[in-house]
Amino acid sequence: MKKERRQVIQAAVIDVGSHAARMDLFQRPADGKAVLLESLTRDVDLGREVFRRGEVPPGEMALLCTIMADYRRKLDEYGSIPVRAFATSALREAANRELVADRLRDSGGVTLEIFESARECYLAASAMRRAFPAAGIAPDARVLGAHIGAGSLFLVYFERGVLCFGEEIPAGRDRLPPAEAPGDCARAIAAAIAASGAVRRLQPIVGTLPVSLFVSGKGARRFARETGAGEAALDSAVRLPEGCPPEYRGSDADAACAYGAIGLLTGEFVCDGIFVPGFTTRSALLAELPEFGGGAADPECFAADFAGVSRAAAGRFAVDPERAERTARLAAALWKKLRTRVTMPERSLPLLEGAARLRDIGNLIDCRERERHSAYFIGHLQLPGIGDDERRLLAATVLCSGNGDAIPAPVSAALPPEHRPTLFKLAALLRVAAALSESRAALDDPRLNIAGGEFLITPRSAAGGADRSLLARHAELFVRVFGLRPRFAEAEWS
Repeated sequence: MKKERRQVIQAAVIDVGSHAARMDLFQRPADGKAVLLESLTRDVDLGREVFRRGEVPPGEMALLCTIMADYRRKLDEYGSIPVRAFATSALREAANRELVADRLRDSGGVTLEIFESARECYLAASAMRRAFPAAGIAPDARVLGAHIGAGSLFLVYFERGVLCFGEEIPAGRDRLPPAEAPGDCARAIAAAIAASGAVRRLQPIVGTLPVSLFVSGKGARRFARETGAGEAALDSAVRLPEGCPPEYRGSDADAACAYGAIGLLTGEFVCDGIFVPGFTTRSALLAELPEFGGGAADPECFAADFAGVSRAAAGRFAVDPERAERTARLAAALWKKLRTRVTMPERSLPLLEGAARLRDIGNLIDCRERERHSAYFIGHLQLPGIGDDERRLLAATVLCSGNGDAIPAPVSAALPPEHRPTLFKLAALLRVAAALSESRAALDDPRLNIAGGEFLITPRSAAGGADRSLLARHAELFVRVFGLRPRFAEAEWS
């Protein structure tokens, strides 16, 4: 019998970073792990120019085009394989980033994706989480993570495997003066992290219990080698020696940045172990390629992460957690019932639940204009995994969750066209869920039915006249969007 030939899958990932353009070529047998075939790196001083001048100069743009053309020729040697190209903090902050992306597409025939900070943060956090089992991290562990790039540092926190915090800090080697010595780099990075306020915002969430510290990035890998810990595989991590960090005496600025971050974090938090995973941003992105068994972020995993992040963010503003969770549960129940009749994007459910949890954070300023202040806060929160357009949708949903039967035209016009119908649906659902959560009727697990033109809500205990009046005042947008009038059913159920 003829032996079946084993399929080999190949892919390439291109990273346009702050001080280099890199291309990794991977191969994976149909039943095996990804193997790095080739790794190409070309230096280009993009970060320092952008962080100081605000744009990519013509010389660096021409050099990037040359590099991309060279990478195109290397790709042609492999034939037709999937290619993902992305850029991070340097190009993200450049005023002429669209022009650069167009020129690189013309030179290399590859479309460049410019990662928003929330996308890059969530990518790094997901890669860290995949490395936990190989590092011996228990499923119920508390893990503090710092992903240190040349332009930015991402600080994340996991509790029981769920992401609860994630922020970008504009701190990296390429943001420092070129002449700084490694020791000065370490102190400058520690000072930048402290000045950002991220540690202060994270401390109430982490508390005083011990955490495992994960530190990733090129500088962290070099620092691990210098301390004798070795170098981890892409899907694993090495543990730094006890008593780390030692006094840094090396000459590498990237390693010095890792040392500065580790020194600050171990001083602010109780760390029971320090680990360095071996992944790169390129290998993390590889895990999302469908050809390598990946794809878009797991919806259930994203929903749990966003729930953790939104709960923690709400907790920072002294929101009543019981009321917020009750509103989120009721909103989810309404969404699931209506999903059988109305098209709603899958990601709109965690966004709706997040809006319910964050709806009251504006009370910190003025409860009379809660929705407006809450929307302002949301518009300035760093929410890993949530892009700028989705964050605007989230803020608009909260802004429009008060009384009234219309969505203000300027609010709707500020969103991309594809998000405007979703705004109407989410705002209508959140209005009704908020009214139900204030009801005195027992609504922990209401029975929901659709009969004719009515959306019947049957609580475990009878709803009073005030409850019915409150629901009616919040129902007009729901009627306009879904063609159903929500009301409490007369009968109770047990």
